[in-house]
Amino acid sequence: MRLGVLTTSYPRNNEDSAGLFVAQLAHWLANEGHRIDLLAPEGARPQHPSITLHPIALSKGQRLFSAGGAPDRLLAGGDAPLAARAAAWAEVPVFTSRQWFQYRRLQRDWDGLIAHWLLPAALITGRFRRPQVVIAHGSDVHLLSRLPGRHVLLDYMAGSACRLVVTHAGLRATLRACCRSARSRAWVDAAQVIPMGIEPFVRPDACNVDGHRERHGLRGKKIALFMGRLIPLKGVRLLIESLRHLPDIRLVVMGQGPDRASLGAWARRLDVPVIFAGECHGEEKRLWLSAADYYVHPALCLPGGRTDSAPVSVMEAMSAGLPVVATEVGGLPQIIEHRRDGLLVRPNDPAVLGESLRELMQNPQWAKSLGEKAARTAAKFHWQATGPRILRLLEPWRVPSL
Repeated sequence: MRLGVLTTSYPRNNEDSAGLFVAQLAHWLANEGHRIDLLAPEGARPQHPSITLHPIALSKGQRLFSAGGAPDRLLAGGDAPLAARAAAWAEVPVFTSRQWFQYRRLQRDWDGLIAHWLLPAALITGRFRRPQVVIAHGSDVHLLSRLPGRHVLLDYMAGSACRLVVTHAGLRATLRACCRSARSRAWVDAAQVIPMGIEPFVRPDACNVDGHRERHGLRGKKIALFMGRLIPLKGVRLLIESLRHLPDIRLVVMGQGPDRASLGAWARRLDVPVIFAGECHGEEKRLWLSAADYYVHPALCLPGGRTDSAPVSVMEAMSAGLPVVATEVGGLPQIIEHRRDGLLVRPNDPAVLGESLRELMQNPQWAKSLGEKAARTAAKFHWQATGPRILRLLEPWRVPSL
């Protein structure tokens, strides 16, 4: 098949993790023999001969689609200056219109279409007349739920020929609360729950892992690892606080974000040793996953109701055989079965997070067993398992009358 893929986020190089799961799904489809027309912001760098980039020109100096992506910037609320928020919203119609023109130019040649994030993709492609899948990832759902006229937008999407995918069941409930018509409720209720996939973990040579620990002064130390954007939603501040009374654990934080400086200051204030490793990819990322003893994902539930979706980083840590401690928010309970292949704790509570890590330290055999079971669970999220579920939704089906 020749497939169109619309997205507002896509890696710009090998060191860029923004939209990485979009790229991995596109590569999996290309490896299955499909040709991909990718409509992504200029600067995207697809690395497969069967993926053709049709770049969406960006306004000079725009930053809407950099770093955490459009939804994060549009949802910044009081955390961003008024001028920055206004500038971000002003870029939306420009990008949307340019992506729409590219879509109109190319769509007649496609056998099917995959649109990532409800806004703006599901509005742009709403009247595509062949099989279409639109994937809601989380931040887009929260953004939509805060917009005036959201029920009108959902009703328009529901009137299209697309099938809806949500990355965890909680998103379906949030969308349903925004529906006012029977048509939009039926569309949301029929949504498939499919988390984004991961690549199988390739473990580095043990000598390289030992050398990595040595280089960072971590020989003989227990390592707790976190991977993700350094923003309040991810709860890294709470994670640092949870380690105040666990001096035998060294925390490694892998990622970048606007909270980097404040988190460093917080760690120094609490006298908690933290290694901020920055963005890590490829071999460096595999070395940290292999060197770590535990993985911690302390995502919060923010006052506005926003929380994490189905974080790929947790699945990657499980694939590496790490025992995971994660907060019971978003799609995490659908990934982890408590006390079988990981631990789930209530959010926003540093004490219970610290106690869970202490329990793992005191029971090394149990921690090892959790990690082994986590690796088996993670196989369900490899693209070889997840990709076919999405592809099946693009099989020809009867398009409803509009």
